[in-house]
Amino acid sequence: MVWGVDGALLFSQRGIKIDDSNVNAITTETVKQNGVDIPVNLKYTFGLGSLAGIYLAAGPDFYFDFSGNKTVDGYYGDKVNKKGAQVGINVGAGLKLLNHFQLGFNYNIPLSDTGKFEGTTTDSYKTKTWQVGVAYMF
Repeated sequence: MVWGVDGALLFSQRGIKIDDSNVNAITTETVKQNGVDIPVNLKYTFGLGSLAGIYLAAGPDFYFDFSGNKTVDGYYGDKVNKKGAQVGINVGAGLKLLNHFQLGFNYNIPLSDTGKFEGTTTDSYKTKTWQVGVAYMF
């Protein structure tokens, strides 16, 4: 059993799809965010020595949108006010094989809203994300 810290710098594309079936035709609109995601996890690994291991991880996650705080047109005339930075909680698990290969996944839960609609509605949204990773460690 081993404790460790794991950090990464990831390109992230997040977004939501908005469906409106209240009009004559069903229409869909997409709101996207491109940015950098920085998860920092405390990892606990247990297993069969250097052959194989299973790890559990948790920690904070920091996301920075390339466009910063931005209001864009969207959602049938409403404005979408997207946050430029966001903090979340990251939880994950994975496998370590032969002391060099790692396969894992993380689930990110934002602590605050990712964006808000302004106009005919005052709804907000959160972009919860899955991250899947494969690594080779030297």
